[in-house]
Amino acid sequence: MPIFEKIIELARKHKPSYISSILSVALVLFLLGILSLFMLQAKKLSDHFKENIEISLYLKEDIEETQIKQLEQALAAKDYTKEVAYISKAEAAEAFAEEFDASVLDFNPLPASLNLNLQSKYANSDSLAQILPLLEKEPLINEIVYQEGLVELVNTNIQKVATILAIAALLFLLIAFTLGDAAIRLAMYSKRFLIKSMQLVGATNGFIIRPFLQRGTLNGFLSSLIAILLLVGVVYYLRQTIPGIFTRADLPILSGIAGGITLLGVLLSLLSTSFSVRKYLRAKIEDLY
Repeated sequence: MPIFEKIIELARKHKPSYISSILSVALVLFLLGILSLFMLQAKKLSDHFKENIEISLYLKEDIEETQIKQLEQALAAKDYTKEVAYISKAEAAEAFAEEFDASVLDFNPLPASLNLNLQSKYANSDSLAQILPLLEKEPLINEIVYQEGLVELVNTNIQKVATILAIAALLFLLIAFTLGDAAIRLAMYSKRFLIKSMQLVGATNGFIIRPFLQRGTLNGFLSSLIAILLLVGVVYYLRQTIPGIFTRADLPILSGIAGGITLLGVLLSLLSTSFSVRKYLRAKIEDLY
């Protein structure tokens, strides 16, 4: 139909400027990515604190080295073990002498021990309540010493920080979607007369919406691509200035963040575009002015 051809030609000649909406959404996605990187580092820091809590397993006297080695290997194979280190009587005496005057003693009263560091997910009171009874049944272990108050303090503080970060993330996500949606709706505002004109000449809603959704998908992908490139620059800069902040072990999580940003960018553009077009399809002509 000639009238449809004229409308399509008019749409091509008067394309709205999507650049501002693409950049606005890209900025929103970039800020969400920065928040994700911050939360990743906060998680790594909390794991570091938890995994540095030591449990000292003091061994009984007159134990053969082979028995100690077997116990050390058995503990190292446990799911809850991050690291286990053997401290001999001589090494314990040297460490004690560095802090205290042990010259008055003519014998070494310190026992050999195994220093156990737990995996971060096991470094809490509930897990320790299950692990410690099993260790106490070990015939080679004479005494178990750890800072119970420190474990509770670390976990309490980490939970408080995690709660604050979760609330901040939800608020930031809401603000981000609001800003991104507003930018896309503003870009669609210039198309309102074209949308209503196509509807008045008999075009179906699906025919009208389809090209806008295709454009929205492209815009969302471009926004996410810009955001990811900016985040790659941030990660590269941080790696150059702060050694060890991002490692190869973080690559799966970083890839997940990039994938999440791409998905969010496309979904945000699709949903906002769809809502905007449907809004103008339902609107009366006098409401467009």
